[in-house]
Amino acid sequence: MIFLFNFLGHAQTMVKGKVSDEKGSILIGVNVIIKNTRQGTITDGKGEFVITVPEANSILEFSYLGFETQEISLNGQTFLNIIMIEESQLLNEVVTIGYGAVKKRDLTGSVGSLRLEDIEKSDPTSITTALQGKIAGVNLSNNDGAPGGGVSIQIRGSNSLINSEPLYIVDGIPWIVSEIPQGTTSENQASNPLSEIPPQDIVSVEILKDASATAIYGARGANGVVLITTKKGQSGVDKVEFSTSIGISSITREIEMLDGYDYANMRNEAIANKNFYEGGDSAPAYPQEGYWSYNAKNPNDSTYHPSPIDFKTGRAVQTNWQDEIYRTAITQNYALSIGGGNDLGRHYLSFSYLDQDGIIVNSNFERYSFNVNITRNIKKWLEIGSKASFVRSKSALANTSTDDMGIVYNALIFNPARDVYIPGYDNVTNFEDWNGASNPYTAVRVTQNDKTNLRFSNSNYISIKFSDYLSFRQNIGLAYSKNDRDAYYPRSTQTGKKPTNGYAIRSDNYWNSLALESILSFNKEFAEAHKLNAVLGWTYENSIYGSKYNRTQNFPNDLIGYNSIGDGLDVPKVSSSKGEYALMSYLGRVNYTLKDKYLLTASFREDGSSRFAKGNKWSSFSSYALAWRASEEAFLKDIEILNNLKLRVSYGTTGNQGIAAYATQARLSTNKAVVNGSVYPGYADAIYGGPTNPLLKWETTHQYNAGIDLGIFKNRLNFTAEIYHKKTTDLLQSVLIPLSTGFTTMRSNVGTMINKGLELTLGVLILEEKPISWLLEGNISFNRNKILDLPGDQFASSIGWNMDDIYIQRNGMPIGTLWGYKFDGYYDNEAEVRNDPAYADKAEAVIKSMIGQPKYKNLDNDPTSISPTDRTVIGDVNPDYTFGITNTFEWKDLFFSFFLQGNVGNDLVNTYWYRMNSDYGFSRNIPKSVYDSRWIPEDFSNGNYSLTPGLQPEWGILSSSMNRRNLFSDKMIENGSYIRLKNVNIGYRIKAPLKNVDNIYVYCNVTNLATWTKYSWYDPEVSIFGSDPTRRGVDLSAYPTSRTVTFGIKCTF
Repeated sequence: MIFLFNFLGHAQTMVKGKVSDEKGSILIGVNVIIKNTRQGTITDGKGEFVITVPEANSILEFSYLGFETQEISLNGQTFLNIIMIEESQLLNEVVTIGYGAVKKRDLTGSVGSLRLEDIEKSDPTSITTALQGKIAGVNLSNNDGAPGGGVSIQIRGSNSLINSEPLYIVDGIPWIVSEIPQGTTSENQASNPLSEIPPQDIVSVEILKDASATAIYGARGANGVVLITTKKGQSGVDKVEFSTSIGISSITREIEMLDGYDYANMRNEAIANKNFYEGGDSAPAYPQEGYWSYNAKNPNDSTYHPSPIDFKTGRAVQTNWQDEIYRTAITQNYALSIGGGNDLGRHYLSFSYLDQDGIIVNSNFERYSFNVNITRNIKKWLEIGSKASFVRSKSALANTSTDDMGIVYNALIFNPARDVYIPGYDNVTNFEDWNGASNPYTAVRVTQNDKTNLRFSNSNYISIKFSDYLSFRQNIGLAYSKNDRDAYYPRSTQTGKKPTNGYAIRSDNYWNSLALESILSFNKEFAEAHKLNAVLGWTYENSIYGSKYNRTQNFPNDLIGYNSIGDGLDVPKVSSSKGEYALMSYLGRVNYTLKDKYLLTASFREDGSSRFAKGNKWSSFSSYALAWRASEEAFLKDIEILNNLKLRVSYGTTGNQGIAAYATQARLSTNKAVVNGSVYPGYADAIYGGPTNPLLKWETTHQYNAGIDLGIFKNRLNFTAEIYHKKTTDLLQSVLIPLSTGFTTMRSNVGTMINKGLELTLGVLILEEKPISWLLEGNISFNRNKILDLPGDQFASSIGWNMDDIYIQRNGMPIGTLWGYKFDGYYDNEAEVRNDPAYADKAEAVIKSMIGQPKYKNLDNDPTSISPTDRTVIGDVNPDYTFGITNTFEWKDLFFSFFLQGNVGNDLVNTYWYRMNSDYGFSRNIPKSVYDSRWIPEDFSNGNYSLTPGLQPEWGILSSSMNRRNLFSDKMIENGSYIRLKNVNIGYRIKAPLKNVDNIYVYCNVTNLATWTKYSWYDPEVSIFGSDPTRRGVDLSAYPTSRTVTFGIKCTF
């Protein structure tokens, strides 16, 4: 709405005015430009402007991010009172949909959006953090809680057995995530290439969910598409923004392990139990109370034997190893940007620096980024543009999510009756209870584990406008990424101890691509009733990738580390690789609107991929969508409270080409093999997936979607509901083949996967009474998954620690179904063991050794043994539903918001419980909760080793024996449900505090403030195998999530 006040008098060249929004709040920094000139200004801290115009009938343009651009003809007026209208309130917000954009009101597909203001509320260091819980149907899981650590995104469930990661498009260039090598779990920490995009440079994120939105991406759209748009210059006077923040992070929780006193008693009890139940005469590891034996000055020496009571009195050393590896971490973030433009062009430049310490000592993520985006209007019909981005990041990695090398696991199990570090002594090998783990204090400080990434991308375009409705755009994009990973484990670590004498790795991998796009666009209205928007295009992408790997050991000393890997005396393990693949496509889309009520979208894409063999290289994908804006009908238009009612239906197909570049071809490894003492190069190797299969073809996903969009009470209440059904056929996977072929598996198209679900999104402006407002936003998503058409049961690969085949893929069951034994308590006495048919004829020694050991249910009708055929379904890692709730309050210039997010109904595999149950014999430390609820005799001192009547222990007998029966069972599975207070933000905007300063925004932000969960370990929001859909929901001693308090300031000039 525009109110114009005409002051009497002669025509003037000076025009003044004031700009505000519909609430009456002044708007600072609004661009005020004289149309078709370079002259302009911006509103000051009071929302006012002054501009000199050449003519009394000049036209002024008012533009501001998030508001509708307005053109005002002066007609001699010298004072203007401008009221800007928010685009979202008019449903005119522009949404990027791939190869184009449409207004939100004209959407026919399912698209979720995250805007600049949503990103700024959470002040994330990575854009993926800001996405969690904000968009219905989008589920994120942390591969690792480390700074710069990996985050996996899943849109509407898993569609494939290969990879569930969506396609990422950043300013039109594919941002390859899953195909960039990231290293192995045992030698690397998960990383996240999207963490290299500074959130300060992002203006919007669109999530394309249904086939009508993703089909135009064809072979790569089956898992959904994430479109990221970065900032560009806006017409008007240059705007300068500077922001800085400092964050303080700490661990959200620690696991209570045994202290020195309880640990000493635990060890003594374990040895006594072993002696009694399994035979032996081992002496207590820690002599009984009152006995004192210091035969060594070094508390880490094997002859150091205090008694339990000595830890109580403080005479003996004890250490909480978690305190030695965790710290309070500091994060510093700086960003500077300059943007502006006029009729001749626009420009945007930005620089940012992030230095993020991890909560584990010596872990860190550092990122430098520089971006430039320039457009130039050469002629009215000719525009060119170029965007370049350079990012360098370096991570100091902590070894987590690994076997015995994992620092988190080491800190939990390491002997608490040991000192931290004593100079001059060997802190690795002189432990009488050596437990296969590194001294956590030493390992976290001396291990070098660095990863450096360089990424450069450049996109250029030329746009030719043939007429008001027909244009052509030619894009060319280049991208290059290089990762270097260097590690050295010195002699004071388990990995590098004698006789290894230092262990070094140097590796790198690279990926570069060329992308060409030719797009012809048509956009025209006919007779005020018809709107036609059409796109026709051709694209070509070519990618080249490669890697080098060098590993050796046995160094003269630890002084040089990995910097002189040639000093290693052992024969190095050296390998390298190189590959190339290409994708060519033809595409088209038509959006048609009739009378602003009836909307039709149709799209097609023809993809040709070099990954497949002749005859299967090309495949077609298409989609169709209809929408009816019922609120525009005459019989509904007079309903005052109804502002928007739109019904949508769609159907489409998308694909997945997720196989290696040469998977359809026979391959020959160049590795060397030793046969009869001689070295022979070039042997057939199944490591790359088995024999050739030229019949491999695309996975195809068929998706149906139906939705309703409702806006009432002047759009103060907006509601969206959607249901979908996805069916993926010809699943790409490795299937077992006869061993007579010389291989074990072959990549084939076998199986079908179905996902169906419901998504609800609600936004309510509960209070809007100047100067107070309260906005409530929420979403909830339900997804159900199942596999069909498999020839038989299949099992996912190992997750480590001898836990094989714990996931079953069976017809009618969801992917992520856990498979194992049913825990059935513990054997309480000899009679109970003898009553078990599996031990009826066993010797006395065997019977006695089973007291206090776990029992498992016999389900195969063979009571004489517990065997793999007794396994059954014991869990499901898929959540029943996920949700997110945001509350935003405003009072004048004070802002407050908080965000709740959660998963409900999913199981987690806590691998620690499996390892702990296997490793009592290693004398490793255990949680206090286990010790307090263990199987324990009624009268330990009298040798009466029967269980206390009525006691139902949670955990088995303590024993120093290695002969423990430990099978993967539901005992190792926990409820992974949680509700998390993910983000709390409070901020205040100071308008025009100084000359030339438009505004200053100061804020405090807290992430991961509180979590409500039954999960017993560090954090339930974890899945260390990332985007691998067959191995989700595993906690393998992952890097813990941190709580961060951030203080920041943002200045606009």
